[in-house]
Amino acid sequence: MEIKSVETITNAHKKQLQTYLKLTGLKLGYLLNFNEATLKDGIVRTVNGLVEEPPDSPMSLAPERIVPQRRSGAEKKEQPGKGRGYKDSPT
Repeated sequence: MEIKSVETITNAHKKQLQTYLKLTGLKLGYLLNFNEATLKDGIVRTVNGLVEEPPDSPMSLAPERIVPQRRSGAEKKEQPGKGRGYKDSPT
């Protein structure tokens, strides 16, 4: 979390937060500007490694959401009875 009280948030402020996230290994950071009429207008959310879309792109209008990727069943190739705690039965 980076706290500022400036007229406007610049790209330099966002890059500073990105640097902090990279150095600490954290994924999510907030930039708070207390020099806004309401605190809600002064909050910038930053995700480490996420490429920011241009303001006029359709993706920038979508709500921010991080969805974990799930592996499909085809990627988990396990042999029956193996890797699940079962012991091989004697033959």
